[in-house]
Amino acid sequence: MSPISRIESNKTGKLANDDYDLQSYRYAKPFDYFLLITGILLSIAQGSLQAVQSIIFKRLSDTLIEGQTKWGTEEFDELKFHDGAMEAIFMYFGYGIAILILATISMTCWHTICERQIYQIRKRYFAAVLRQNMGWFDSHPSGELITKMSDGIDRIKDGIGDKVGILFSNGTAFIGGIVVAFICSWGMTLIMLAFMPILAGLMAFLTRFVSTSVRKELHAYEKAGAVAEEVIVGIRTVIALNGQKKEINRFYFFIIFFFLIIK
Repeated sequence: MSPISRIESNKTGKLANDDYDLQSYRYAKPFDYFLLITGILLSIAQGSLQAVQSIIFKRLSDTLIEGQTKWGTEEFDELKFHDGAMEAIFMYFGYGIAILILATISMTCWHTICERQIYQIRKRYFAAVLRQNMGWFDSHPSGELITKMSDGIDRIKDGIGDKVGILFSNGTAFIGGIVVAFICSWGMTLIMLAFMPILAGLMAFLTRFVSTSVRKELHAYEKAGAVAEEVIVGIRTVIALNGQKKEINRFYFFIIFFFLIIK
């Protein structure tokens, strides 16, 4: 699918779900795949460490609670309390350093591959526009094309960059958290999992709502951007005919029509 036809399918809301996954990195080179695999592995490692955080916190809490309970009695061992607390604190310190290193390298990989892909998409999109015949430009105002070159590709940038790494990291942390919860208290975990279908349904609804809103937003700003460029290019004529109010109403029409927002 060419860059032009791909954006047209997105405009009509017919962007197939299976067009995502690796098709989002269709212009990737071997080095890009290396960054992709490295970013995924580091994000998974980061998510795994996030799940371990609860175990470290439990050890610290147990030490503090035990010390508070035995404080002022003969059973209180100051050296044991100090060693237990410092051990948990040092574990937290090591955890923070590991998370910092993993997150930094992972985000670097995701941002690098994202910028490399966006460069290829912009170049191919611009070349595809220049290959169109004159009749095609009659139904595609230049303002819409400019908006797609900026806002539309920025949306793609959001979808193939660091947010993918965050998805892998949070997904791994979620699975790891469930495993840790079963180990620590399987009964409470089963009770909490009973609410999972409700939460999953709400998240599915929210995801669908956001994706639909984004498509409408892109289409609305394409039309509004075309109007804005048309008015700015012919601003002398607009002022001479006293058509400022009319053009402002044209601009707001697309925003109000698609978002039902009156400002």
